[in-house]
Amino acid sequence: MRPHVPFVAPESCFTPYPDEEMEVPPVVVGDNVPEQALARQNMKLWKMSEEQKRKTLSGYMASVNFMDRQVGRLMQALESLGLRENTLVVFISDHGYNLGEHDCWSKSQLWEGSLRVPMIISHPRYSGQHGLSTTELAELIDLYPTLAEFCGLNEDQPDILQGHSLAPLIMGKGKGSERNVAYSTLHHGKSSSIRTERWRYNRWGEEALVSNEELYDHKEDPEENRNLVTDGRYKEVLREMRLQFDRARARARNTPRQL
Repeated sequence: MRPHVPFVAPESCFTPYPDEEMEVPPVVVGDNVPEQALARQNMKLWKMSEEQKRKTLSGYMASVNFMDRQVGRLMQALESLGLRENTLVVFISDHGYNLGEHDCWSKSQLWEGSLRVPMIISHPRYSGQHGLSTTELAELIDLYPTLAEFCGLNEDQPDILQGHSLAPLIMGKGKGSERNVAYSTLHHGKSSSIRTERWRYNRWGEEALVSNEELYDHKEDPEENRNLVTDGRYKEVLREMRLQFDRARARARNTPRQL
């Protein structure tokens, strides 16, 4: 049994990624990681052999390769049709996908690799910005106000929006939304996570209990292998992240809905 994504791509996309050359990530799991976070471990759910793991990695890379080609075809078509100069291109995707990290495969975790998504914005007037990246925090809800600003529709944006325009960041005129916390959720809000410039805090459930929390220091541990919630040295950091989490979740839940 392998993760259920089909990984369908032309044979030529598989050629650069032969199964036997795929490297499965080393399994590093802390003793205090919540059980919910490990529900999709290979040893519990998939029962893949090493060969099946490598085939899964090959299929994933081939699918990414195929997607890259389609983006290239689209951009070439815009250029050849003379449309590039008045077309703003946005590329986004679904959330991340575990490929053996923490022995977990597929989705439904709150780690960085499971939650982050690509968001690439290419504006023809700012071609000098092409290829640049940023470490500024952003959420997908920032996309609507960004496009609205570029289209000159600022005055028509509804008041209920929580997103912030990234246009200043793209134009090189500022730090974008200057967001201090990025909030993510899964399981219909039952489990959530926040990311600050340095820290990630995860909570599996409604209450803040050490047994269902994760705290990671991205400065020292970008792969999120050491859950710090039980480390007394980070007591104040944990307290502050709990407060920021509660505020972020309350904002998300209290947003008025408009039909």
